[in-house]
Amino acid sequence: MIGIMKRILLLCLILAISLLAVETDTTGFSFSGSIGLDFIRGLMEGDTTTIWFNIAFTPELSLGYFGVGLYIPLRISTSGELRGEDWDSPGDWISIIRYLRYGKRGTPLWVKAGVLERVTIGYGFIMDNYSNTIDENNRKTGIQIASDLKRYGGEIIISNFGNAEVMGGRGFIRPIKFVSPIPIVSNIELGGSYLTDRESDPSISIIGLDAGLPIINTSFFSWQLYANYARIISYGSGTGYGTRVDFNLLMDILTLSAKFEKRNIGSRFIPSYFGPFYEVKRDTLIEILDNIEKVDGYFGGLYLTLLNKLCLYGTYQWTEQSGSGILNLTLDATRFIEQVPVTVTYTKMGITKSSELFDLSNKENVLWTVTVSPGLFPHVYLILEANRQFMEVDNEYQPIDKYSVAIGYQF
Repeated sequence: MIGIMKRILLLCLILAISLLAVETDTTGFSFSGSIGLDFIRGLMEGDTTTIWFNIAFTPELSLGYFGVGLYIPLRISTSGELRGEDWDSPGDWISIIRYLRYGKRGTPLWVKAGVLERVTIGYGFIMDNYSNTIDENNRKTGIQIASDLKRYGGEIIISNFGNAEVMGGRGFIRPIKFVSPIPIVSNIELGGSYLTDRESDPSISIIGLDAGLPIINTSFFSWQLYANYARIISYGSGTGYGTRVDFNLLMDILTLSAKFEKRNIGSRFIPSYFGPFYEVKRDTLIEILDNIEKVDGYFGGLYLTLLNKLCLYGTYQWTEQSGSGILNLTLDATRFIEQVPVTVTYTKMGITKSSELFDLSNKENVLWTVTVSPGLFPHVYLILEANRQFMEVDNEYQPIDKYSVAIGYQF
């Protein structure tokens, strides 16, 4: 075994030196990757830890509005075997394409294909912070399309090209813009949504209507009101109405957005049905729909940026029923201290009281990722990452913890 590991390390050292010698066009192309170790805990009975030697290539190409990124993982066990779970399905090979992108958010056309993360449709009453890939061994390739043509627009999502799973979208219209560009009033927006999951149960189809009314809209302060209605066909419905305020202080030194929503949840209805845990909990959600009773609920959100470099985003939703709290947090400090970039994401559900907000003991209700990547030399940096995901084992999803240490490079 020691001999095999020595050969692997020698091969990777030669590979790393050769990559460092590659000249690339930094204006539109970057070649990046990493070489290191993965420690994956919880894959087998006994909650044991498996060690994998990981070589990953993540080149990216950006030309104006077009961009493409690849992800090619090569994980080798201590016995010298390639990890078969990374390459045992057509989806694994398709998922080499980490993303394909055209346009930017807010432009007339924006398209992204690949792994979809934290997708929110409209005001989030049907789909909020949904991700199509939550299984370490089952990376899905989906597509998201958004268009805003000022008077009307829409967005579409398909979670998996390989199978008809979560799909649908939202269309909207600003009717007064067709008549006259009246300040503020002409920005009134009316929307309609439809989302379904053909994989779990065709009856899980949700239709929704929403409306937004901007009250104040200036360069430093805006305020809008909005309302939502949604119905799970053959089940129940719910409504929500809320407000959002946005501040831009002192030339982008500090920007802040705050959102609060009151929800009236009818029986047999779950707001934000397609959420961050949906890929794991889809069968459970169907089972509990019949047990949902009429209840009031609430939703709050906060988005803050400092100096355009530090970003904090968080949402919390809960109802009057015990154990209904769901927390989502994202901290992006990759540009705040450039020598030590840090990102943190955290999702917790099933919260009953404040002391449980950051309680990690119930693994089945927590998703988290922490990444620290300090620079070592020009184009070379250290990657320290820890995260919790889920994996399908014997037709059941089980939480797994993965810890990685690697040397990364980017040109």
